Amino acid sequence: MLKVPRVCRFVPLYRRIMDDMGIAIRPIIAYRNPISVCASLMARNEIDDGRAQLYWLRHILDAEAHTRDLPRAFVAYESLLDNWREAVVPIAKRLDIIWPIQILDAASKIDAFLSRDLENHANSARDLAAEVRFTDW
Repeated sequence: MLKVPRVCRFVPLYRRIMDDMGIAIRPIIAYRNPISVCASLMARNEIDDGRAQLYWLRHILDAEAHTRDLPRAFVAYESLLDNWREAVVPIAKRLDIIWPIQILDAASKIDAFLSRDLENHANSARDLAAEVRFTDW
């Protein structure tokens, strides 16, 4: 998993490379609350809210469009932070994934990678439902 939303823009390139290598592609699209993403983009890139919203929308729509014909799964990033062990079970089942490393063997590294300590902007689904700028979407 990559925690870099811009990677969505490179899906066509990665698909060609993986196809050439004979690697089966089963995308797992982790989506994050757009309020949190926009706050992060605004702080890091010093851009306005409207541009941050468009960046978030462009990334998530690219991820969806470029993987539409593939077996895929969607997961809320927040659910991975809350309880990744529980979140990956339906993903593995849906995509018929056999993990290359047993979950218990990888748990400490995954716990370190998916840490709320690294999250600078955290908003809930309730926040999103109440946020006027996203309600029309």
